[in-house]
Amino acid sequence: MVAQAQKKTIADISLTEFKKIVRKIVSEELTKNFIPYYVDEHGIKIALIQDDEDHLELREDFKKGLRKSLKETKNRKTIPLQQVRKTLGI
Repeated sequence: MVAQAQKKTIADISLTEFKKIVRKIVSEELTKNFIPYYVDEHGIKIALIQDDEDHLELREDFKKGLRKSLKETKNRKTIPLQQVRKTLGI
């Protein structure tokens, strides 16, 4: 009699295993749906999606909020993208 395979839950796998599974699913879905993408220098697939609303103007209150946010964060310390990726393990 062959033993039945144990079913694993997310709690049973490592973060690295989980990330591999997610990457594989995303990659399969991108390929399956023919969404154009490119692979960045870290091997991450970046989808090239065109938004049907690209031609629309932003509302003035939204623009004002963006300007305010940029002013407020101008002198704050930022974290380089490479450091964020390293911290997140991606």
